[in-house]
Amino acid sequence: MRKSWMWALALILCFAISSAAGFAQEYPKFELGGGFSYYSVGNGGEWLGWNTWGAKNLNRWFGLAYDISGFHISEFQSFYYFQNHMDRRRSNFLAGVRLTNWNLGRTTPFFHVLAGLARTATANNVTLVDGTPLGTSTQKENAFAIVFGGGVDLKIKDAVALRLLHLDYMRVRSAGEWEEGVRVSVGLIVRLGTAHD
Repeated sequence: MRKSWMWALALILCFAISSAAGFAQEYPKFELGGGFSYYSVGNGGEWLGWNTWGAKNLNRWFGLAYDISGFHISEFQSFYYFQNHMDRRRSNFLAGVRLTNWNLGRTTPFFHVLAGLARTATANNVTLVDGTPLGTSTQKENAFAIVFGGGVDLKIKDAVALRLLHLDYMRVRSAGEWEEGVRVSVGLIVRLGTAHD
């Protein structure tokens, strides 16, 4: 599976880089968007959440990008007469650079490298099996995160596009170890302003 999405990212990168040799093309100055996101971590479960994106296109192939997302996972554990309900939330605040190919008509592939902060809050609620509360605890952690990824947008109207696929390989330095995961998102993009080279 890891090789499959690595090949997918490589293909997106090739499309994005190919724009450097293309012809002059109009492109938006700014992009803003958001949507649904799914995050899968090896043995860390499957997280559901949201993702927002933004970009400032400096020219028809290179730009600056930001990415803010939030995820949630809930797990229930039991051990003899005890049970624990764990609730974990993560917020990611990332920024970096992006390559985009505006030379393919309605379809716009892009590739980005982002880095920043991953903030995780974990709450544990321990009870007896009959529901008698025994105690709660909350832990918070700030960690370094880096993302390699890309995707494909489909133009719907001049100022609106559908993010058909947003695929990221994400690494988070958590508790002294690297956590590796794959993030998949879909959503809508609003394009603001027009420029051309």
